[in-house]
Amino acid sequence: MSESRYIVDVTEETFDTYVLQNSHTVPVLVDFWADWCQPCKMLMPVLAKLAAEYDGKFILAKVDTEQQQGLAMRYGIRSIPSVKLFIGGEAVDEFNGALPEAEIRAFLGAHIASAGDGLLAEANALIGRGEIEPALTLLERARAEEPGNQQIQIAYIGLKAALGEID
Repeated sequence: MSESRYIVDVTEETFDTYVLQNSHTVPVLVDFWADWCQPCKMLMPVLAKLAAEYDGKFILAKVDTEQQQGLAMRYGIRSIPSVKLFIGGEAVDEFNGALPEAEIRAFLGAHIASAGDGLLAEANALIGRGEIEPALTLLERARAEEPGNQQIQIAYIGLKAALGEID
């Protein structure tokens, strides 16, 4: 049983449904691992944390390569942990090894828009329509959700400066 509704254990029988079909509506990150693999044990909690944090923006599918050797062969897994991102029914990117959380975030960020990015786009649309106060409120919310997102910080400071609230 998986620890989150965004995490699923997959088998050769369920892979096509859980990974390939679902990847047409939401990205699916597939972690190929084995119980004896120490780096796998270090990586899994990081991936599980990100799956929960991203709150449905991607599904984490776990493949035990000892039990699912056919899948490991099908996807050319030569070392573990090996992680592949499926979008539109195809593996579009991958990484190998237990990367630090920041690198995994960057990997995901290249393919999956964050909540802050969505708020930024919405704020920019409001600014384009001249609705400055609602845009400022959205940018403040985006800053709170993603304080490290430089695009959001730049948009917020630019809007405050345009309003004459920053010299």
